[in-house]
Amino acid sequence: MAKEMKEKYNKYWCQVDKANMLVYVAVVMDPRKKMFVMDFCMKKMYGSEQSVALLASINEAFLDLFEDYRKRATPSDKGSEPQKTS
Repeated sequence: MAKEMKEKYNKYWCQVDKANMLVYVAVVMDPRKKMFVMDFCMKKMYGSEQSVALLASINEAFLDLFEDYRKRATPSDKGSEPQKTS
């Protein structure tokens, strides 16, 4: 039983480069968890070297997601860029 569980863990979580980014995005969007829990868990699971790269890619995914949301939520005037507010 434990051997099968370890095989499944290795298949889905052990390889950082093959990780499903959607799982990480869902964890961060959970109001109980947020990014600090993801940071803590990644450092425990993968060590500090691999976690830095993975956290950077998670952060980039969130920036891309927000940028897409901003483009869709801002009305545009016949192809002109939306106004930026400060």
